[in-house]
Amino acid sequence: YLYQLVWIWLMIPFVQLLYHKSSVKQRLYFVVFTVFLPGIFDFAGRMFLEHPLDLTPAYSITIQAGYIGMLVLGGILSDAVKKYSGRKETVYSVFACIGSFAILCMATIKLSSLRGYASDELFFELRLPALLYGCSVFFLFGSFSNILRWKLTKGWRNTVAKTAESLLFVYVWHCLLQWVWNIERNS
Repeated sequence: YLYQLVWIWLMIPFVQLLYHKSSVKQRLYFVVFTVFLPGIFDFAGRMFLEHPLDLTPAYSITIQAGYIGMLVLGGILSDAVKKYSGRKETVYSVFACIGSFAILCMATIKLSSLRGYASDELFFELRLPALLYGCSVFFLFGSFSNILRWKLTKGWRNTVAKTAESLLFVYVWHCLLQWVWNIERNS
């Protein structure tokens, strides 16, 4: 995962430029083709193929495009939260969270029964059920924060930023240690 983080970090300025130069319709098409269509194909293959273990995941080839699509999706959701976040949208978001979490759990139970063992594959960030749940949670907290008009003081903003930096540092070391451990285990 470390190389993906670096790659995404290097691509963010270009993605931001493309995001701001593109129309809403172009952004939506980009997200559909990089995130949702591969997610639908991957989900359908996992749920309905006779031998799901033979499946080559849709994102194994296009994972970077999926992550860039997720960045664009995050921008779309952020814009939507700024524009459409009121009490009614917050109530809809609560129901969307409950519904998407139920879909995620039911699909995971079905997939686990198909495989014959417990599986957490559908909880990965680019899997369709987790993506739907993540979008609904993002919109819920965005609209909820707009209702309450949460304003963080400079001290709290610094605390949040330092915590995020620390967590990223821990995550990078975790990935590095896993990589080293897998090399030693496989040799």
